[in-house]
Amino acid sequence: MIQNNTYALRPVKIVVLDSGIDIDKGGLVEHVKESIHFSLDNNGIVLEKKQYSYNNDHGTAVAMAIKHITPNVEFISMNILNEQLRSDGRVLLHAFKRAIDCSPDIIHMSLGTKKFRYAKPLKKLACEAREHEVFVVAAANNKVRSLPARLKNVIGVLGLSNLNPEHYCFNNKYFYACDNVNNVRRIGEIPNYKFLTGSSIAAAFISGHIARLISKRNFRFDEINSLLKKEIMGGEI
Repeated sequence: MIQNNTYALRPVKIVVLDSGIDIDKGGLVEHVKESIHFSLDNNGIVLEKKQYSYNNDHGTAVAMAIKHITPNVEFISMNILNEQLRSDGRVLLHAFKRAIDCSPDIIHMSLGTKKFRYAKPLKKLACEAREHEVFVVAAANNKVRSLPARLKNVIGVLGLSNLNPEHYCFNNKYFYACDNVNNVRRIGEIPNYKFLTGSSIAAAFISGHIARLISKRNFRFDEINSLLKKEIMGGEI
């Protein structure tokens, strides 16, 4: 059993690229330290505005899932997805770069793209994050190859329905975690939460497990990768 002495752990800084976080749900108000909304103007220029905004409950559920595993987190919410959970590749690249500039411990993306024209710039940004020892976690697609989850310096995640949030496994380059938020604390504050399933949710739990390791002591980047793959974080909270 893993002891959860939260008072002894340092806060872990996580940038969440998603649909924004509703700070009025799930006790997130004290965890979201900054919120930025990104959009694209008619000339293809990425605009950003510092404001607490959310377009869909997806980003809120992701933050709650991460916090369920590790309460000692500080979020920077980067709202890049619209109501239908879609975005533009230019917005994704811009926000990814801005996320690195925030010097977080983890950049979390419960999203991805099938458009491989973005492969080169995403690969470059993933390498930059790695150079700064920032973990990049991204949801993978179990039907087609997607980016950035399949890139070398990105932790790609797929979902499994028979796992609980406290457990995960690693196989053939991908991590697998619980694909639903049914057992997440206070999840009932999100209407229709049972429809939030898949690798995007699984990725949130993996970010939570990484955050738990980071919060305990200053592991090196490669040490955490090794520890995760050995599955030593399986256990009860």
